[in-house]
Amino acid sequence: MIDYCDELQNLKGINLLLPKNFSYSTVSTGSFVNTNINNTKHIPNLLIKAKRPNNSNKVYRTVVENIQDNIIVPIQTVIEKKDGSVIVKCKNGEDVASRELNLKKSMGEYFEVEAEKLTDSTMKIIGIFNNMSLEELTNDINERNFSELEQKCTVDYIFPAGKDSTRNAIIIVPPECYLKIRSENNKIFNGHQSCRCYDDINVTLCTKCGRTGHNYKKRQNQLCCLKCAEIT
Repeated sequence: MIDYCDELQNLKGINLLLPKNFSYSTVSTGSFVNTNINNTKHIPNLLIKAKRPNNSNKVYRTVVENIQDNIIVPIQTVIEKKDGSVIVKCKNGEDVASRELNLKKSMGEYFEVEAEKLTDSTMKIIGIFNNMSLEELTNDINERNFSELEQKCTVDYIFPAGKDSTRNAIIIVPPECYLKIRSENNKIFNGHQSCRCYDDINVTLCTKCGRTGHNYKKRQNQLCCLKCAEIT
């Protein structure tokens, strides 16, 4: 059997050896939450393509030669697409502009060089309990979620969610804010609650042309049979 008295005496002896200013560290539940989420900014790619079709098979070789001549700007990878165009991925976002300028100077006569540009996304916030106006909700979301970012989101419109008293909202989200929402597991704070936020994808099927994104009243395409896809 274990002699608990001896064990207690041993623990007391260990405590006497500790320095007098020693204090046990307290760990709160909040310390287990990763507050420093890696909100890495998207690094735009560079797209290079030939101005003339007869130069499309020379793009990759020409890009590689220009990169080897100027190795000051680090490159992560160079990818050749099926159509002959080339994608250049830089390691650092700060180097994209200088690399783009360098490639334009050396290849601009026969090839087009342009940096990738991200567009704003449309997202839907589900289950809003507060009664804020459009402007109040926009300011509250930006203050609670994107205060440290330069770009801000905009609430486009608010509409009832259904039978209950909750509401949904459609927001226009810049690329920087979109990455922040995705890193937060698609959650966004407004008022005193945390709501789910998803990409607003329009899957409405047009019964006239068979395409998605609109109904038959807003059809701009040719009539199409939904069974055989024959244009009528």
